[in-house]
Amino acid sequence: MGRIIHLVPKSGSRPGTGPMFSFAAFTTGGKKFAVRPEKIDEITAGHPILSIPQKSPWLTGVVNMRGRVVPVFDLRRRLGLEGMSDPQSGCILIFSVDRHYVGMIVESIEETLREAVGNPVPATPGIWPAFISSVIPTSDGEFGLIDPERILTAGEREEIGTIKEQF
Repeated sequence: MGRIIHLVPKSGSRPGTGPMFSFAAFTTGGKKFAVRPEKIDEITAGHPILSIPQKSPWLTGVVNMRGRVVPVFDLRRRLGLEGMSDPQSGCILIFSVDRHYVGMIVESIEETLREAVGNPVPATPGIWPAFISSVIPTSDGEFGLIDPERILTAGEREEIGTIKEQF
């Protein structure tokens, strides 16, 4: 179920001969996204998402990951789309942001893809959200590279600490 994209720079390299760059890739809201695996602490599915009373609109709820309270949000909402009808059916990518764990719900993670590509290019503001650091061109289309450090606002980061204190 995990999709890891192995990218080889086009600078004369062929798949399997040049340096490889891996990305966990997924599609949400009709757009393709990727995250560097070293930025992901864990990928999980099937954990019950507990609702929080008086939560902010950006927050879907929290999950209990082996005794650790992890606030989670729906990437679809982050993109300005309607949230998933059943967030429990998605996959959760767990990141560490400012010494706090946070989970991002995506519809699914897909299979492995290996191909030669161009080098990542800076994301165009207005076309890609601010939390996309660069765009990865592939023969399967462009993937927006999510930077977990840029996905939450300063206020949302503070709220994560407050949420964890409630539990």
